[in-house]
Amino acid sequence: MKHRLCFCYVIWKNRPEMILPLKLFAITLLVQALQSTLNSVLLGLKQFKFIFIFQVVIALVSLIITIPLLYKYELNGFFYATLIYNIFSTLILAYYVFKVLE
Repeated sequence: MKHRLCFCYVIWKNRPEMILPLKLFAITLLVQALQSTLNSVLLGLKQFKFIFIFQVVIALVSLIITIPLLYKYELNGFFYATLIYNIFSTLILAYYVFKVLE
């Protein structure tokens, strides 16, 4: 058996333009896991007002980040924007969680 047929092999061999988006998405998934954990901590601490305001503001920030990157980088811009947005929101949530837990 010369080559194992797997999803990664097919993507890398036949669709090289998908390599960067998949790498960015893999990193984004890790950041989103941390973000989800931090969000759950805030829910457990009953910080509902902050979560509501944060979600509204971060949605606007997401638009501000996504539109220019989509325009400039097209498909890759979406993945760049998703990663930047998730890192930004995770950092804010981490700061707030540590502030509340002090």
